[in-house]
Amino acid sequence: MVGLSHQDIVECDDLHVIEPWPLHDFDLPLFKAAYRGDDAQVTFLVASGVDVNARSKCNLTPLQLAIHGDQADTVRTLLSAGADATIQEEIEPVSMLHVDAINRAAWLAFINAGAKATTKDADLDTPLHFAGNRCFAELLFKFGADLFAKDHDGFMPLHMACRDRRLDVAEFLLLKGAAVDATTTTKQWTPLLLATYPRRNDTDTERHEKLVKLLLSHGANVQATTSDGQTVLHNAAHAGNLDLVKYVVEHGVNVNAITSNGETALHLVGHYLSPFAPQIAQRLAITHFLLENGAEINARDQTGSTPLHASWSCAHHFSHSPDMFSLFLKKGADRLATDGQMRTPIDLIDRERWMLDEDGFVCLKPKPAPILSTRGGRGGWRGRGRGRED
Repeated sequence: MVGLSHQDIVECDDLHVIEPWPLHDFDLPLFKAAYRGDDAQVTFLVASGVDVNARSKCNLTPLQLAIHGDQADTVRTLLSAGADATIQEEIEPVSMLHVDAINRAAWLAFINAGAKATTKDADLDTPLHFAGNRCFAELLFKFGADLFAKDHDGFMPLHMACRDRRLDVAEFLLLKGAAVDATTTTKQWTPLLLATYPRRNDTDTERHEKLVKLLLSHGANVQATTSDGQTVLHNAAHAGNLDLVKYVVEHGVNVNAITSNGETALHLVGHYLSPFAPQIAQRLAITHFLLENGAEINARDQTGSTPLHASWSCAHHFSHSPDMFSLFLKKGADRLATDGQMRTPIDLIDRERWMLDEDGFVCLKPKPAPILSTRGGRGGWRGRGRGRED
């Protein structure tokens, strides 16, 4: 079952259903019984000599299927019967301890059966990389999990917790001494850069802001950049986070910092992100703030696009609002600047329902006049009017 270890659980002693399993692939009754949590049947079959570590057609053991079926009691039953707690899945090699959907008692049963909190999967991730909540993280740490373990991309558990917005886990890891400014080997991400990078599922604004504040309170470097030049300011502008934009600018981040693609924060503030992104008013406020603090209004990226070109996205996505485009025009943006495809911002805005009025500001295009049919009959060309008279 690919990706199961990435699922979060709400409480340490509760199980969370991940997804159904195709029962028609089970070729032994033990597999069905394990997945469905039929402890009596499991006990009977094992006592009858059925191999507790047999593999299904999907190459999974009864123990793995019991976990995928959220059957904590069955997990303990199988472990007591000698199920191997260290077996890894062949589809996506992963230790049983990488799976969050096990409760405290079942997890301790794994430890007692020989599973290690320091085990690594094929990507060198440890169970602590995927700890879905603080309770699970605390248990792993108690049994020797490494705060500084790196996967093949150099991600530590704190990087993963920040990327996935697991506030309580990040708080625990920092409390135990996790490195707040550790960088990954891939792209040089820091926990703060990952925490501020906008994601389409960032709907819990309050928890997200608490995570960022947590990192800052532990001294996270607001000047950090990725290997392609991306800063916290780029992330904050793209996400439409006005408070964070103000914070990092006030703490010295260059408002004209460019990525390897030549993009400034002013380019990104107008980029459409998701239906859950902050509304246009907050993005307008960010634009005002950046311009007041020296942002270059006609900065060009590698494609030759200016922030005015980029702001066309708001006219296209944000309830078809031209306000961002109009703001740049009022602030003196070059409306005739051409990008690498020789398009001006006016060419882009003209694709929508907008045009410039006599004063040079954006307004709605007039609706086209209705086309009146000259053909007779109630049904027009295919209607049932009177036929032609000869």
